[in-house]
Amino acid sequence: MDMIIEIEYIDGSYEPSINIIGPFAVSGISDFELKETLDEAVEAIRIVLKNIDFSYRIVGFCSSANKEQRRVLNIADIEIFAKGDFGKINGFQK
Repeated sequence: MDMIIEIEYIDGSYEPSINIIGPFAVSGISDFELKETLDEAVEAIRIVLKNIDFSYRIVGFCSSANKEQRRVLNIADIEIFAKGDFGKINGFQK
């Protein structure tokens, strides 16, 4: 399974989303409202990630500002996610 983490910019607002892509379906694990700032969107994702049990079969992580820029995160990025320090993730900068 893959975890897709996205923040989409829509008409001056930011829409964070987290989805799990399994062999048969895509499942959203959290519903977010539009956020006024990128910081608010990142904080919403950080809160959800802190409450996920990563001992399950989540094997891939992705991050993107939009679907055309999606990329797989490396192990160092995953460790940064666990610490909640999104500002240090390459490609996830403000």
